[in-house]
Amino acid sequence: MRRVKRPLAWSLNDLASTYTVEEQIGEGVYGKVHKAKNKQEEVVALKRVKTNSNSEKEGFPITALREIQILMQLRHECIVSLKEVVCSDYERSVYLAFEYLDHDLNGLIESAGAGITPQHARSYVHQLVEGVGFMHERHYLHRDIKASNLLISRTNHLKIGDWGLARDFAPDGDGSYTNRVITLWYRPPELLLGATRCCDGYGPAIDMWSIGCILAELLAGKPILPGTTETDQLDLIIGLLGTPDAEQWPGIENLPLWDSFSLKHEEDEDDGGPVEADRKKQRKVRDRFAAFDADALDLIDKMLVYAPNDRITAKAARECAYLRDAKRPNELPTLNAHSAHEWQVRKLRRTSSSSSSKPVAAAAAGGDPPQRH
Repeated sequence: MRRVKRPLAWSLNDLASTYTVEEQIGEGVYGKVHKAKNKQEEVVALKRVKTNSNSEKEGFPITALREIQILMQLRHECIVSLKEVVCSDYERSVYLAFEYLDHDLNGLIESAGAGITPQHARSYVHQLVEGVGFMHERHYLHRDIKASNLLISRTNHLKIGDWGLARDFAPDGDGSYTNRVITLWYRPPELLLGATRCCDGYGPAIDMWSIGCILAELLAGKPILPGTTETDQLDLIIGLLGTPDAEQWPGIENLPLWDSFSLKHEEDEDDGGPVEADRKKQRKVRDRFAAFDADALDLIDKMLVYAPNDRITAKAARECAYLRDAKRPNELPTLNAHSAHEWQVRKLRRTSSSSSSKPVAAAAAGGDPPQRH
């Protein structure tokens, strides 16, 4: 994968005189995202920076400043490009203008008949690992890799988006980082158990766990660990990876929340007594995903590992059998979707559901998938 060059500085243009804002394509805690066109008919994605003068220094969020700074440093074909920052005098708001891609991965997964094949999955994960490896080599963590943050073009190019939680890290440093990052379904066990330092395993391995969840989700067609709370998420992980202990995860006893977590599980298992060896849950990754391609299963098995130091790195994953022969984006079949962003797909589903008759709605199996946390 080649490094992409782009300008490092912009003038601060006015939104109204620079872009024509079109339909909304996303929404989150940061605000809304709209599709827009500039005077040269170039399409962009405009993300409004939500400001709060009562809680942010000088009214501008540190997360937005960090996102701008990081994207100026990381220029790669698998990382979304920040084109410019624009302001709106009318709204007294600031917007980030990104390159526009037609889909996000979650929108495609949830779109019936989009046409994602095993070859698409292999290529997408290959591109994801390339982009993640690039940022890890430069000592950055994304800290929110999930399907809806992975943007896909009509030509099957994947780009990593939404860098609001990303930050630099010191591999051998003694700094402390927040563990309140990464969407719950993709959050690794070390963060759920309170890790905040590199010596706790806080580093590139947290992104690699998320990639393992995404690969399994692509092949299964649905999220594999859809927890509703942090405790529930840990329970789901244990159900898949087995009961953790110091032998398979050296240092686990030093994590801030380990004592309270292990005590709870001992009480749940045996009315307050210790968990006996023959009652410990066993690892079931290979059993649960036995229908997957053997090489894909090998990679998932190396990504979904308790001990962060034992989790496969992006550099090693690039050389594994599953990704080594991945097709290039332009070699993949064209997707059967015009525009599939998570927000659009779910809005369409809600609209279709509300317009259906009650008997039809009652007969529908399952309804909407659970919301991501």
